[in-house]
Amino acid sequence: MSAVKNQESGPQGGTVTLDVYFYDYEGGPLADPDDQTASYEIKDPSGVQVETGQGTRTSFGSFEVVHNIAAAATVSDQWSITWTAIILGQTVTAEENFRVVAVGTAQFSTEHRIGFAFGNPDLTSSHHAPGFGLILTPDEMRYQTLFGTKLVSPDASQTYDDNMLQLFIDASIAEVASMLRIDILPHVNTHRPQRDINGQRSARTDLPQAYTDFINLLTAQQADLHREERGYPYRKAPAKNAFLLFKTRHRPVRSIDKVHMVDPVQHSMVDLMPYLLEELGMAGRLQFTFTNTAQIPIFIGAMSPFSYPFDDFPDAFLIDYSSGYNNAADVPDDLREVIRIVAGVKLLNDFGDGKSPGLAGASVNLNSISESFTTTQSATNALYGARIGQWLKWIDQWFKRNKYKYGVQFMGCL
Repeated sequence: MSAVKNQESGPQGGTVTLDVYFYDYEGGPLADPDDQTASYEIKDPSGVQVETGQGTRTSFGSFEVVHNIAAAATVSDQWSITWTAIILGQTVTAEENFRVVAVGTAQFSTEHRIGFAFGNPDLTSSHHAPGFGLILTPDEMRYQTLFGTKLVSPDASQTYDDNMLQLFIDASIAEVASMLRIDILPHVNTHRPQRDINGQRSARTDLPQAYTDFINLLTAQQADLHREERGYPYRKAPAKNAFLLFKTRHRPVRSIDKVHMVDPVQHSMVDLMPYLLEELGMAGRLQFTFTNTAQIPIFIGAMSPFSYPFDDFPDAFLIDYSSGYNNAADVPDDLREVIRIVAGVKLLNDFGDGKSPGLAGASVNLNSISESFTTTQSATNALYGARIGQWLKWIDQWFKRNKYKYGVQFMGCL
């Protein structure tokens, strides 16, 4: 299905650019149409077809078309475009209305604020990761953090644009993830290839297709969303009971896609997926159990655990798994809020520091009520300095309350 978008418009005799973004609402990965094409049909307000064709593919899951509006086209906001594509073997459609306006007619602009706070989230942006969406938007920073100020100095000499605000947001996401020791953005974690007889590691050719698709879409700035991990160690004591339990290094876990065990005696790999009972999410637990003793030799090749030649064997278990949240919509509300507060502290520290003198004074108007203030952190300014102090206390309390919920208790895993 496609994302809901704000209404596009164009003048009679002009053009309008119409686009669509396809992704999976069921919590799966971003879904590109199977044949990488999307067809469209444009109808006028009376339902008469005026144009059909195939959209131009602009990126993974994204298509657009530039429609030439006839000079005599009906002025209306009920023009429509219907997109059709095949995704994961199923036909999906998405319809969007757009406006045609008269040439020379003044158009009023309706403010469309983007973000979860405004009921208009961006769930398809690839800024953080392919098709992941935006956890927090510059609009939310302006309206929730800066009291609605546009972040533009009175003489328009200085401004905080979306790119600058996004920088604070990106840094805050990374900082919160580091403090909680979790992945917020989606990652794929693949085992490092084994060395051959010459001591060389060859490139992996057996990665799950979803991993390959994800990795191929990463930009240079997103390269760290793919990690190569060393294996997990074998312990003889639990193996004697035909039972193994350990935790992944990174959480929350979205999926466990491949688990092999190295058999150093027979120089082979044993597939353990048939014996896996996984617990996804923050737990990130992998448990291997066997229903009968006949399966135990399969577990470690042709040997018995009692005759396995090592008490401990490093890098014995090779695991491919995905971690982090699948989409910005899956990030819990309280986690999204602490990211906003941390970003807000960073912004207020800069905004109220005197580093941006053109913005050091401003006036906020709310329905004829006006309040002027300065933003420098001086003894006479109780606005931003007090807010920063209040937020820092809130952040400290939040982490104390939620560190176990979000996985800090899992420190010390293999």
